[in-house]
Amino acid sequence: MRLSKHAEQLVTEFLVDFFKALDENPEIQVAYTDGDPYINITGLTGNGTFLTRDQMCLSALQHIVNVVAHKDREGAPGIVTVDVDGYVMRQREMLKRMAIDAALRVKREKQSVMLQPMSAKARRIIHMTLKDYPGITTHSEGRDPQRRVIVELTR
Repeated sequence: MRLSKHAEQLVTEFLVDFFKALDENPEIQVAYTDGDPYINITGLTGNGTFLTRDQMCLSALQHIVNVVAHKDREGAPGIVTVDVDGYVMRQREMLKRMAIDAALRVKREKQSVMLQPMSAKARRIIHMTLKDYPGITTHSEGRDPQRRVIVELTR
């Protein structure tokens, strides 16, 4: 779902003010991936702060951006993804490739494949990538933080 012009303006102004307070002046690009709002922030001098392994800062910023976006009831989308220098998008593409590689391996070897433990967000990308893949089904097993996706042949 697209952001309304007003919601897009609210989010952009919030991010400009947020980064101005950090003495940063990044470029903020609003786009849409698979119909969902996607904001890519480029040109940060301290982008490592937002790209730690657990992505806590980036996740917190994304949460705040979603609160701001939902202030405009007219343009309340599902979830706005916030990215820094395309990092999240590269991670998403890597997970999609991993899913397809696992599906091909399952078809070739006729055995289930258990993927490494991953976050709920990463598991969702795997499941969504393979949901319409012919002859393949997925499910998750285990408890967080050791929860993982199992890719197998459809029965």
